[in-house]
Amino acid sequence: MRAWWSVVALGMVLGAAGVGAAQPVFVQQQRIDAPVDSGGFGEVAVDGTTMAISAVTETVNGVANAGAVYIYVKQGSSWVLQQRLIAPQAQGGFGRVMDLSGDMIAVSDGPPGNLRGTVRMYLRTGTTWAFHSLVQ
Repeated sequence: MRAWWSVVALGMVLGAAGVGAAQPVFVQQQRIDAPVDSGGFGEVAVDGTTMAISAVTETVNGVANAGAVYIYVKQGSSWVLQQRLIAPQAQGGFGRVMDLSGDMIAVSDGPPGNLRGTVRMYLRTGTTWAFHSLVQ
């Protein structure tokens, strides 16, 4: 039996190989670069074959530091971009904190130090992620 984990570190997907070893050995499987000039690319949430990577300082629709979240799915041995999520009303820092579970992702929105941020819930139906609800 082979042990298997996926980890993203500095934009690289790593897999642990080897069974029975005291410490897993990580080898690079794939490098994932920011799809656009995305600042702050690298906060990660993973659940099974779905991975979300945020770009918290990405400029969106002319708003600096608005942020975006990129959803990837594992197809075979590769991670493939499924969708880009952005907040409809950018407050900044979209994706600073995320939690992914199955077909639901919670994404924080709000600049650092702002005590009045929001959490936006998105739901996946098929291969499409859509806004579901807002928590303030």
